[in-house]
Amino acid sequence: MLNLISNAIKFSNPKSVILVKVVDMVSNVEISVKDEGVGIEQEHLENIFQRYYQVNKSLNRNAEGSGIGLSLIKSIIELHGGKINVKSKVNSGSTFTIELPSKVVDNESESIKRYTDGKVEMIKIEFSDIYSI
Repeated sequence: MLNLISNAIKFSNPKSVILVKVVDMVSNVEISVKDEGVGIEQEHLENIFQRYYQVNKSLNRNAEGSGIGLSLIKSIIELHGGKINVKSKVNSGSTFTIELPSKVVDNESESIKRYTDGKVEMIKIEFSDIYSI
């Protein structure tokens, strides 16, 4: 998840909005990261989860990376019985959606504070917090 948020930051303008959404779908959990970044051309979408694949391979590209992050994310998600997909439009941004099977935990180990209206406690994460982990 941290890698998806990091990518959203890396490929978006400084004042862009990045939306992280978690939805409990009873039998699974859906997590999405949506950005207003540069987007990904359709021809690259089927390959971006391949190891070492980079959309921009030029030496003067704006963002660094080895091209392994999305491949790793996909492998970990699939090990947990889930799946990941992406929708993107050039110059409009991308939405990465993860679906994972739900797991029942006993209430004592639940660490998320839930309110009576069903909302959950939110935390604010600064850009520097992501890279200091």
